[in-house]
Amino acid sequence: ILQSVNKELAPIKSHYFLYNAATGPMVQFLPTIGKQLGFSATIVGTIYTVLPISGLIAKPLFGSLADKFKLHKTFLIFEAILTIAFFSIYFIPEMDRSASVTLICNNDLPFLEICPKIEFSKKALSNVILEVHSNAACQLTCKGVPHGFLELFGKNVSVNSTFEFGAGFDVYQDLLTKDCVDVRLRTFLDGTAHGPVCGGQLRTSCTATCKNNSAFNHLLQEAKDSQSDISHSTYQFHIFLWAAIISWIGMAVVVSIADAICFDLLGHERRNDYGKQKMWGSIGFGIFGISAGYLIDLSSKEQYDKDYTCIFYIMLVAMVADIVVSATLKKKNPECSVDEPSLFRELLSVFKEGRVLVFAWWCIGAGMCTEVIWNFLFWYSEDLTASSHVTWSKTLQGL
Repeated sequence: ILQSVNKELAPIKSHYFLYNAATGPMVQFLPTIGKQLGFSATIVGTIYTVLPISGLIAKPLFGSLADKFKLHKTFLIFEAILTIAFFSIYFIPEMDRSASVTLICNNDLPFLEICPKIEFSKKALSNVILEVHSNAACQLTCKGVPHGFLELFGKNVSVNSTFEFGAGFDVYQDLLTKDCVDVRLRTFLDGTAHGPVCGGQLRTSCTATCKNNSAFNHLLQEAKDSQSDISHSTYQFHIFLWAAIISWIGMAVVVSIADAICFDLLGHERRNDYGKQKMWGSIGFGIFGISAGYLIDLSSKEQYDKDYTCIFYIMLVAMVADIVVSATLKKKNPECSVDEPSLFRELLSVFKEGRVLVFAWWCIGAGMCTEVIWNFLFWYSEDLTASSHVTWSKTLQGL
């Protein structure tokens, strides 16, 4: 069998396999990674509006430069760039979600009343009501109510001012009251930690921000007056956006130049074998898509959020291997001669053909229809399973 393998085409087959094995899981799971970081569907949709445009500009620009200066091996640089850009997304911290809550004292320990915009999901409720989250803390910014804060902190606060403090709690006795959740506060972190004392009636509105507590953050995200939609102004959004754009440009250039090299290696007489080479990309995509989904679920047991660490390291290892393999690719035919027609003249002659125009419009229509499904299919499937809390959701998505 090994003797029948075309050694000349083995590197391009290996490139397609490794490249799709690396980028496939990243591209598929990127929208849900953005969702888990705290971006809204509108924000993720906006990002995915920019990405195809960046690829559309990059393909002819860098492709023509590669032809003009005979630098087809530069796609190795773009492979390294997209590897760095994709891997940098791994280090983006989850956004702090803030929401309006109510601080209440009724001659007892104070508690936060958290109410939903519409209705809390079963998943968000079960992870806060049923699970124990020790040493949880939130930062509260509350409107001044002098008689109430005087009893809580021993400080006087004017009516028109705000008062900021930290509140610590162990979620042992959360109560579900009608549609809202009451969270008992155990300590106030106002410079020093001390137990709260309620000597009278108090009810005031606050803004709560909780760090390093995924379950509680998801509850706040579903709370009324959630401020998560301002995520486009955060530094996490800008890092995510530019990392995605750079990686998309890198992928666009790599795909274009690698396909050109593939056709060059095949030559005119074997151009119909292009699909046989590209097939190895589908194999790599399929194997690692399924494997990545399973590994995500496996590493996320007993966790509220999914742990996507494995797909970043799969991407890193596979891309490094691809760079090594791609470095061995050699063009078979000589470069274009100087007397060949210009790019624009060739395009003009091609677009005069009716079948080419029909095919171009078909591509545009198909792209518009499939883009929405591809980008939000996993997001939608997660919404469908939110109430049932399916353990192996990523494996199903990988399949």
